[in-house]
Amino acid sequence: MSGSEVALWTPTGPSQAPVPPPMLPTAALLLAALAGAPSAAPSASSPAPLARPALAPQPVKLVAKDKVELSGTYFPPKDMDAKNTAVLLVHDAGSDSAAVAALAEAWNKRGAAVLSLDLRGHGESKAERVDWTTSSEKEREVLWAMAKRDLEAGESYLRERTEVHSSRIVVAGKGAGAGLAVRYGIEGAGIAGVVLIDPPVDEEKTWGIDVAKGLADLEGLPALIVCCKETRKACDAMAEAAHKANDGYEFVELGILRSERKALLEDKRLSSTLTGWTKEKVEGGS
Repeated sequence: MSGSEVALWTPTGPSQAPVPPPMLPTAALLLAALAGAPSAAPSASSPAPLARPALAPQPVKLVAKDKVELSGTYFPPKDMDAKNTAVLLVHDAGSDSAAVAALAEAWNKRGAAVLSLDLRGHGESKAERVDWTTSSEKEREVLWAMAKRDLEAGESYLRERTEVHSSRIVVAGKGAGAGLAVRYGIEGAGIAGVVLIDPPVDEEKTWGIDVAKGLADLEGLPALIVCCKETRKACDAMAEAAHKANDGYEFVELGILRSERKALLEDKRLSSTLTGWTKEKVEGGS
């Protein structure tokens, strides 16, 4: 190799490239001056830094303490470096987590971590001997009662996440799932609040759980009932009874949506109702 060439490394090995001629003094001085000059401030038209993209929902597999295998979906919060509010989401009896995806997304878009489980016998958590669709009415009541263990597994999963604030875990249930959420709010340790979304009213099936009594037994734990105009009277009565049972302390709020009951999850005010209550009652307005 001659003195005027230097080796450059490429994926296929060294290649030859000519060495540039020595820099003239004037050019060197000019470059040095430019290097020492302060950089120009970004113009007003410079684009803002890109926001961190939302993380995709993640499938999860959990095992309850009685060895029942559970499937679900975890919606990570936007800020994985912070301690975030988390929501443990419970679907209706005979339904699955896909039916409450809109609720999960509503909280998740506002920064919360959300775990939405298929309860035992439902969705992807069905098994040969644990299947809601083939169970008798009595067996369904037993399944629903044992689902408390599913919530325990879900809460443990959330508490182990470093991005979850352990004192800001909310349990939310849709339909008969509201009964499970209320009962878990009573029995679970360290739950920050309970949300009942379109809970059973009047003679509707609750699968062995007295929702109204459970609401009263929360004893002041922040609670939100989301309902439509059709069921407002019954939901209002539940809230009043809970307040009366707790010496008039008003800890249950009502979120009344304008949509018909069958379209409740599509109501445009649903997201702001859920997240507004969470921010005020669970996060202290922060």
